[in-house]
Amino acid sequence: MLPSLLDELAEHFRKYGEHRLADAVAGAATGEPEQVPLRVLALFRHGMGGLLDCPLYSDGKVDQAATDRRDQLADQVYEAAKAMLH
Repeated sequence: MLPSLLDELAEHFRKYGEHRLADAVAGAATGEPEQVPLRVLALFRHGMGGLLDCPLYSDGKVDQAATDRRDQLADQVYEAAKAMLH
């Protein structure tokens, strides 16, 4: 479940030109499988570089629907990663 959610979130970021964030999400899924949840949860730090720090844009304007969808996907990713630690 977590891998497919990560793929979907990364693709969503790519669609809106956030390639650095897409690469970070995709990169969190690589390496030692038991470390994936920790790497994923580390993506959610707030401040410079967090997944949810800035809205998404389309045509130079804030795209609220895209931002809302990003937030929904991020919530699902976060919960799936957290569940894997228990």
